[in-house]
Amino acid sequence: MRQGWIALLLPLVACDKLANTYEGVTAPIVGQGLILGVEAPPSEIDLTGSDFANGASATLFLASAEEAQNIEDAPVTDATVSLSGGNLAALDATNLGDGAYQIGPDPALEYQDNATWTLTALTSNDTSTADVTLPPAATFTFDTQHAVNAPITLDVTGQGFTDVLIVVMDNATGASTYDNRPTGIKELYDRSRNNTPLTTVEIPGSAFAGESVYAIGVAGLTHTTSADLDFMNTLLSSVSAGKLRFTAVSTLQVP
Repeated sequence: MRQGWIALLLPLVACDKLANTYEGVTAPIVGQGLILGVEAPPSEIDLTGSDFANGASATLFLASAEEAQNIEDAPVTDATVSLSGGNLAALDATNLGDGAYQIGPDPALEYQDNATWTLTALTSNDTSTADVTLPPAATFTFDTQHAVNAPITLDVTGQGFTDVLIVVMDNATGASTYDNRPTGIKELYDRSRNNTPLTTVEIPGSAFAGESVYAIGVAGLTHTTSADLDFMNTLLSSVSAGKLRFTAVSTLQVP
């Protein structure tokens, strides 16, 4: 008799799962975001005046769309976005316009490895949330001496990162020589489609075009899954997170 009751309940469980999947796929709000921490750099690197001098940041783009090709054309511009969880009190985002919302960079926004932060978006339709687990910084090594105009292969094998952000700056001038950070909701969407952990990424030789000391920042990213999202379109939405770790490489000729 007990097994009979279990058999009767199984279709109900399946229906609940199907309903949840349907609601996620048809949710009207698309969210694409990035949480980026910054590890304190070594003493030979000066981040003053750069985008990374003031600590962690969180950016969320919101749209109302049913297909990926339309997410740039229907920004949600009147939402109220906040960040909470882990070691944070609730922080409100600044509305940047065109569906973009940003918190930080702010020294008080302390990135905490393995914590879960929640991005919340209040819209006229409902409350949408994304629970984002913050991965530790990537582990990697570079030779401290490097040749001008030569590429560098970054090895992140076995660390579980599905995307890698890389920024390279001339440490003497602060000028950016390479930056692959995504800009806009469509690029974030495209970058978040990968679910296979990366092994190697190449930094082009053009990032090291002259003799100087270069600051290389690397952030290995992971991203949310459908289970981490509530009232966001689970096919089109994702929030990535990672922590930038900087190291110095010199192309100066050694006497």
